[in-house]
Amino acid sequence: MSRNHMVHLSEKFEVALSNDPSQIRVLALLAKDFRSTNLAKARETAETCLSLIGESTSYPHEKALALTTLGLCNRFDGNAQKAIEQFSEAQSLYRSLNDAWNVADSYLKLGSVYRYLTDYKN
Repeated sequence: MSRNHMVHLSEKFEVALSNDPSQIRVLALLAKDFRSTNLAKARETAETCLSLIGESTSYPHEKALALTTLGLCNRFDGNAQKAIEQFSEAQSLYRSLNDAWNVADSYLKLGSVYRYLTDYKN
């Protein structure tokens, strides 16, 4: 697979991305920003981010951010189990970074999915 990707962010704006750390960071933040306006674009951008990261362990925050975005997309699409998996993986990454705020935020997001499922035992 090529290390260069093209992301179509809007009808008039495309960004060529490689595995450059600054570009991966921008992509993760763009995916987060799209959450409130365009879930399809948020999903596409987060998936591209994860594709660029691949198996690398060099971008844990960006990976967690992209997973959180995908978790939210899946939650809103009714894919609760996938959202739980993505929020849990993001939470694990945030824990490894000692990022208490995002660990707590992950609990809130997981709780919202379990509430949606009305599964209060997990």
